[in-house]
Amino acid sequence: MDNSGPRTIEVGFASHTDVGDIVATLLEGAAWMAAKHSPAWQVSDLTPAMATAFVSRSEFIAARAGGDLVGVCTLTRVDPDFWPEDPPGFAAYIHKLAVRRAFAGGQVTRSLVEHCLTLARAWGCKALRLDCHPVLNPVYRRLEFNYVDTRNVALADGRTLLVDRFEIRL
Repeated sequence: MDNSGPRTIEVGFASHTDVGDIVATLLEGAAWMAAKHSPAWQVSDLTPAMATAFVSRSEFIAARAGGDLVGVCTLTRVDPDFWPEDPPGFAAYIHKLAVRRAFAGGQVTRSLVEHCLTLARAWGCKALRLDCHPVLNPVYRRLEFNYVDTRNVALADGRTLLVDRFEIRL
């Protein structure tokens, strides 16, 4: 992939033909986070079966530049692990946001977030929320997310994650 010159970023729901590229993008993101000593995802969970399940529920969002998949995230309407206090329908939740390293630092993350904001508004949500490893805190502050808090979250697989929680009120 060539990242030289301006390219239009197109964002929409991922399809089943994107599954391989979704997994590759997530694995690239996981490797980048591990290199920063801040792993947040279990690499063993980043499988075609996982991606297919999210795609089947229309919960994977894909960003493309020149036809290439360059970034992804999930967008869900519930998040009982990280936002258990939220009533159903209150917010939409971004997870697994990853950008191909050749496109990092550009408009891909912003384009994904803007698309998620549009969907959250259309769904009647009061907020767009996410959680992240604290090392990513500056990324989301630049995207105008408001810091909510930092907390330890116990996951069903027995792991505990320290996360910063952010939101944009709609």
